[in-house]
Amino acid sequence: MTWTPLTINPPLGNAAAIDSQSGGGLQKRIVHPWLHGVGEGSGHYRYLSFPNAAQALSKTIVSEQAALGIAVAAGNLTDFANDIDTLNAVFPLREFAALGRKAAALVNLETDKFNLPTAPGAIAQQTMDLSGLGTVADLRKAAILQQAQTEAATFEQSGPLANLDAYQTQKTAAAAAVDAALDAAKANLFGGAGWRFYAESDIANALMQNTPDHKYTLTAIMLFTGTPSELALLKEMIA
Repeated sequence: MTWTPLTINPPLGNAAAIDSQSGGGLQKRIVHPWLHGVGEGSGHYRYLSFPNAAQALSKTIVSEQAALGIAVAAGNLTDFANDIDTLNAVFPLREFAALGRKAAALVNLETDKFNLPTAPGAIAQQTMDLSGLGTVADLRKAAILQQAQTEAATFEQSGPLANLDAYQTQKTAAAAAVDAALDAAKANLFGGAGWRFYAESDIANALMQNTPDHKYTLTAIMLFTGTPSELALLKEMIA
């Protein structure tokens, strides 16, 4: 129950395990410097330290069973945008991507006059399916393909002999592609940047314990909440 440096790792489960863990009804919420009522400063030039971001999220916790947090924090806009890019290259989160574009635009605002993407609103809790995350969706797609291969092997036993011979030729080529798909999806899940949090009790208080300090003046935190079983796949991937 503490904030630690984040590392993305591929899950160890087989196709059936990944598919069974990637559904559910997780909730997600995010805080960042440009969120109304949370960030400090004025206009586009706002800031939010790590402890203050964690405190803002803690106030939204009611009776959630478990929570997993992903945070990106930096002392300047350039590092903030770069760290978001590093995380999104391995574990894409569209909300973080939008913040990364905003930070990158602000870095060059005075010279390039970018049209800044907006990120307005208040802290909001949304229902989500874990497969809505691009990385998990890729894993689930590969897992479903591998399950289809298993079902096809069962079908093989019931067809006419001539059809089985034709099917076997197709199956050999398809099997190699399916096996490679899951391995390829897992191979992309290494690295990342940022911070990670997980707790199954006293979440509101745990969020504010052992946070990185106020030198991180730009902080974005995505918090996923649900049951421990619903968060199991994310917990395994985000260590």
